[in-house]
Amino acid sequence: MKKERLRELLDRFYEGLASREEEEEILSGLNSDLIDEELVADKEIFMSLHSMSSGNKPDQGFEKRILAGVIRSDRQKRASGSRNYIIAALSAAATLLLAVAVWSLYDEPGQIEYTDTFSDAEIAYAETIRVLFRVSSDMNRGRNALSPLKSMEMAESSISLIDATGNMFDKGLHEMEKLLNKPGSDEKITNK
Repeated sequence: MKKERLRELLDRFYEGLASREEEEEILSGLNSDLIDEELVADKEIFMSLHSMSSGNKPDQGFEKRILAGVIRSDRQKRASGSRNYIIAALSAAATLLLAVAVWSLYDEPGQIEYTDTFSDAEIAYAETIRVLFRVSSDMNRGRNALSPLKSMEMAESSISLIDATGNMFDKGLHEMEKLLNKPGSDEKITNK
């Protein structure tokens, strides 16, 4: 079979327009030993798709067996649902009992006594300001360490802009190809 005819039939197949006879013609063309190197990938794709379409079909009782399995599974879930509810309730009760026990062990009255660490309010205020400045400095240092991520974000948006431009270019070329391949056009573009 000629390469051009095989390419034409493959294009029709990929578009979903090929008839059974054309599919058989493709199959015989791709099964020949003298296949072009550029059609090897098409051969693999076609053979895998063709083997799936002509694969085993389920027998008559398949649907009934599936339905029976679904019903059986649903019954088992309902039966185990009450058992799961009991397990969940017992787990919650055990957790609550454990929490109460731990709380009662560590909640002895008078054990914790809160005291002020500074006797002078001005010293306490100055220490608070010093700690807050330290926290602010650490946070600013952490934020500055993330600044390279901002430049990566800008680069990513530039790449997506380039990608969008390429897609528009491809679309324009595709439209030009359609116009040049219209019936009555002097020049025909062939895929190579």
